[in-house]
Amino acid sequence: MSRPINNNLKSLGILAGIILAIFVIGYITGYLNEVSLVFKSILLILISITILVTVHELGHFMAAKAFGIKVEIFSIGFPPKLFGFKRGETDYQIGAIPLGGYVKIAGMIDESMDREVIERERQREKAEKGNMPVNKAQGPQTWEYRAKPIWQRFIVMSAGVIMNVILGVFLFSALKYTVGEKRTPMTEIVGGITVTDSPASLGSILNFKTGDEIVSYKGKTFEYVEDYQRQDLLIAEDAWYEVKREGEIVRINVPPTIQNHLGDKNVKQWLFLYEPTTHITVNEDRQIIGDIEIQPVGYMAGLRSGDRIVKMDDTPVFWFNELSTFLDGKANQSINITHVRGKDTLISAVQLDSIGKLSVIPYFEEIEYDLWTAISIGSKEAFRLVRSNAQGFYNITKEGVDAGKSVMGLPRIANLLRKVWDDSGIPGFLWVTGALSMILAFINILPIPVFDGGHIVFLLIEAITRREPSVKVRLIAQQIGLLLILTLMILVLANDFIQSPNW
Repeated sequence: MSRPINNNLKSLGILAGIILAIFVIGYITGYLNEVSLVFKSILLILISITILVTVHELGHFMAAKAFGIKVEIFSIGFPPKLFGFKRGETDYQIGAIPLGGYVKIAGMIDESMDREVIERERQREKAEKGNMPVNKAQGPQTWEYRAKPIWQRFIVMSAGVIMNVILGVFLFSALKYTVGEKRTPMTEIVGGITVTDSPASLGSILNFKTGDEIVSYKGKTFEYVEDYQRQDLLIAEDAWYEVKREGEIVRINVPPTIQNHLGDKNVKQWLFLYEPTTHITVNEDRQIIGDIEIQPVGYMAGLRSGDRIVKMDDTPVFWFNELSTFLDGKANQSINITHVRGKDTLISAVQLDSIGKLSVIPYFEEIEYDLWTAISIGSKEAFRLVRSNAQGFYNITKEGVDAGKSVMGLPRIANLLRKVWDDSGIPGFLWVTGALSMILAFINILPIPVFDGGHIVFLLIEAITRREPSVKVRLIAQQIGLLLILTLMILVLANDFIQSPNW
């Protein structure tokens, strides 16, 4: 037992040494910050991939075990093997290439290209074609995948996708239940929207104009700003908005080519902004930003979320940026704030600290959900993401839509995970992981050899024809599928570096 343990420790030691060397080189060359950002991105995506792959492969593993099928290998990561252990009939291992994982199910022709299984299948086919008896060694063993009825094999192949869907729905629902949502009512937009065109934004590309009043999306109205900004609405079939511009209703059609700009680092990823008023949300807790501690001065003086500030001393205010203008240079001073709460007008005396901030932000609603509502909304959001990805794939067939700009590879996903982590912490990381789980389920169910969907297609053919496709057909399909996936991965990876993510 000592030799495998020593080998495992040696592998970990080599990995730790490589990481340390990279950081030392970064420090010597003056790129330590850049190295840290890249390492953080890589670490986050490896954690996310590990979660997704473990759950996916666990689905296949549990289904196979439930039907008495022998599972020879359960691997997180692809060979070569870094370390692992064997328990029962299964070798559990961690691979050196952390870009996925697999379970090796006995008696199954898959991407592992098991030569023993292939040869036995060929011998069985040869015997059957020659009307010769199939001996026990050639025929399926009771503990093999190929010996099981179609419905059991169908469940085994579907189980990975099902587990990814369960994970995605669980994470989305859990976030709705534990964190809730922060949403801005459309009533907060006063005087129309603001559209940025330098740099370009999605709104300016679609010809939204500053001062437009949002009327509807495809004839539907939404209560919250965030609903109009959803990117799945942009890539939907025959998408259009209605705005009120200079007293007239104007229809803005959304072309499929807008998909080329989603995720483009040179385009701001919003349709519109708005100028917030002095309707406020009040921070109730002290904040630490860097080395600065910000006290909830406004809350301690009596301001509450939902209040509308109308005066600072004797100065009338309406727009939120007027608060900052007034407070500039007034650190450690006392001011009187007139604010409206419901039907009451209140005056609060505020003693500013050395920072000179009220610790308030533009108003938003904090929405909390009970368990069943969270599950309902979380499930809808999860499956909406699947529909959006399906629509995105379909849009690639349309004129002018660039496939290279429509697909995001590992470098850009890693960059996204780091930015979301920096902005939202664990909840943001879990949301992206949930989204990736739903996308992984969608991709895996596609009828492409190598993917689960390809195996399911072969099972459906067998169910209809009552004859399993030949070994030759399955091998050619696996090879074509593998070549297709590797080619796609290379193209997507190259496209990611062409896009040059800003680490």
